[in-house]
Amino acid sequence: MKVKQKFLRALLVLCMIFSIVPTKVYAMDSVPTSKWTDYAATSFAGGTGTKEDPYQIATAEQLAKLSVDVSNGNSYTGMFFKLTDNIDLNGHRWVPIGIYQQIQNENNECTNQFFAGFIDGNNKTISGLIVDERTDKYAAGLFGIIVNMNSDTVGVKDLTISNANIYASEEGLEDLYAGILVGWASANLGYKITFENITVSGAIEVESTNGNTSVGGMIGKGSRVSATDCKAENISITGASKSGGIVGFDSDSYYENCEVSGKVSGVAKLGGFVGETATGDMGNDDTYPVYKNCIADVDVTGSQLGGFAGYAVYGKFDNCVAFGDVTSTDSFGGVAYTGDLILIGGFMGSSHDATVIVNSCHAAGKITSATTSNYALCTGGFVGVYKGGTFTDCSFDGDKNSGLNSIGAFHNSTGVVAVSGIEAVGSEKTWEICERYYGNHKYGDWTIDKEATCAEEGSKSKYCLHCNKKTEETINKSTSHTWEEGVVTKEATATEKGEKTYTCSVCKTTKKEEIPALGAPAVGEEITSEDGSATYKVTEAGENGNSVTYEAPTDKNQATVVVPATVTINNITYNVTTISDTAFAGNKKLTSVTIGDNVTGFSDKTFKGCSNLKTVDVGNGVTSIPANAFKNFKKLTTVKMGTGVKTIGKNAFYGCKKLKNLTIGKNVVAIGDKAFYKCTSLTKVTIPSKVKTIGKSAFEGCKKLKTVTIGKSVTKIGAKAFYGCSKVKTLTIKSSKLITKKIGSKAFSKTPKSMTVKVPKKKFTAYKSMLIKKGVNKKAKFKKN
Repeated sequence: MKVKQKFLRALLVLCMIFSIVPTKVYAMDSVPTSKWTDYAATSFAGGTGTKEDPYQIATAEQLAKLSVDVSNGNSYTGMFFKLTDNIDLNGHRWVPIGIYQQIQNENNECTNQFFAGFIDGNNKTISGLIVDERTDKYAAGLFGIIVNMNSDTVGVKDLTISNANIYASEEGLEDLYAGILVGWASANLGYKITFENITVSGAIEVESTNGNTSVGGMIGKGSRVSATDCKAENISITGASKSGGIVGFDSDSYYENCEVSGKVSGVAKLGGFVGETATGDMGNDDTYPVYKNCIADVDVTGSQLGGFAGYAVYGKFDNCVAFGDVTSTDSFGGVAYTGDLILIGGFMGSSHDATVIVNSCHAAGKITSATTSNYALCTGGFVGVYKGGTFTDCSFDGDKNSGLNSIGAFHNSTGVVAVSGIEAVGSEKTWEICERYYGNHKYGDWTIDKEATCAEEGSKSKYCLHCNKKTEETINKSTSHTWEEGVVTKEATATEKGEKTYTCSVCKTTKKEEIPALGAPAVGEEITSEDGSATYKVTEAGENGNSVTYEAPTDKNQATVVVPATVTINNITYNVTTISDTAFAGNKKLTSVTIGDNVTGFSDKTFKGCSNLKTVDVGNGVTSIPANAFKNFKKLTTVKMGTGVKTIGKNAFYGCKKLKNLTIGKNVVAIGDKAFYKCTSLTKVTIPSKVKTIGKSAFEGCKKLKTVTIGKSVTKIGAKAFYGCSKVKTLTIKSSKLITKKIGSKAFSKTPKSMTVKVPKKKFTAYKSMLIKKGVNKKAKFKKN
């Protein structure tokens, strides 16, 4: 049956226009409960909306403003926008730009607030898009609906949407539209929607009930779309009908140099590129949809399906290829078929009329029919069911699909058929097709066919993921030998080195290894420094290097201790890499300790009981300040951390009331809970640029703290982190990554109302509101960095 679409203008007259944004907050699976529209900016970043001076969008909040405005009835007809930065939409659910919904009831209630402007993506990326319309049931995508009634320029160009997740439900609707870029894009006769250089990736999941869906990786339903140089990468579509890797249902559109990869599975009318093709102007073949130089590398699973097009009623297909595998099932929405509805073709499921014209197109995938023998004739190497159409210079892979005819069946006929212009070709011909469309083969990973040894060469091979062409390479003889256990060929003495000989079990090559003289200290042996100041224990000895643990100073009442980076004993130089757990435990005379750069760490017991310790200089090798390491060291005044420290443990400097001079290592990424709790002498804290998390109560009760600088990488601040810091004059936040739910309650409570708060310029409004919620006094003075 030929499909005729109603003109958009007539549809708009029939629709009851509503301008209410959905406000229900809910949680489904891992979908956020909050919505970006609740965080919308009050203005764009700049611009006046003309082509020469477009509105500028730099943040998620400003993009959300566009969503709110369109939902409230501003279609921005003839207006222009430009993205000036990449946008991350993680953290909140996205409400599509433009809302469309037609309820399935006697009144056919319709909500339609469409976008009619043009967006220049400026080669920027929108990531983290999460759209969930299973409850509100509006058309789903970054855009819900885009309409061109009478404008020269409507659409989008130069934009990437990465790793999107779209959820939709058809229940209760006349039709469901869903696509990562747009649910429905439609133009009046004589006009078009333009999409240029668009790349999308991600997944669409549909709860389908009646098969009234149009779902595509980029566009759900397209009418008079012009799409050039567009890509849908690693697409996953499940659960819908009229689904395609690029577009679900299409009429009167033009696609050129477009590619899609991924998987499409669902009910019926499924295609690797397009689910169903149609026209709204049946008497004018100039308006038929056109697919030129397009590639579908999509595995398609369902019923009524094709590697490129599922159900073709109208359309011109020129120089296109389907590389994906096509697999049919026996059920329609879980119910077994009882008629001739199951049809499957390597390129298209159904060529429905003479209005289908196919030139120089190819199907290179494997076709698998899960149907019973009653339906086997509906499986064709190129077309499942043929009612009409013209084919020229077309082919399918006959090696992969041995025994299949080019056409599965004529419409309403069970005879084996063939149509001129389609031939079965061997894989070698398919290899030429692969090179023609991709310019080269897309090979998978190497498979080792024969391992190389030190005596013989090996071999490896890999296959093209599209056409299965194999390429092979020789693996050179291995330079690695398989050494046997080894035999001592010369015993070591106290003064002379020994020798051990190893033999390769494959090629019998030998190698010799020196055995150290027995006079050198062995691993585990305790030794004393030549100046008698400290004892050490050997942890590594030999040709791979010499290392020791600093055990303890020989004078237990020593006030100043330096743990060196290296120590030389009996002409052997050792790296000092660790400190004993109890090296300084109980030394109440110890006031200063310096740790060498080769030491990688110490324990929370190392300085236990060193109650008079005042100065700690941590070397560059230490990677972590242990939890409770210096808890309640009430005379500690100065701490300097080396560049190796990455974490400061819980309670590390808890209650160090005299700690005033603090240098946090520049490579620290995490500050633990209560790490500097009630360090009441601290006056200045600079959180380095690599710190990501500040723990709960980390600086709570630091009553003399006047200056706080929070680095650019911080994403999480714990509850009461700066609670009670009542003397802070300046709080500077350089991070642009903070969100409300990542800042704990009362994080800045009981800070002075006279405090000056400096925040990133682009986050000024959002941060001011957010910080006041987390305890900053409403009278504090906010400034832009």
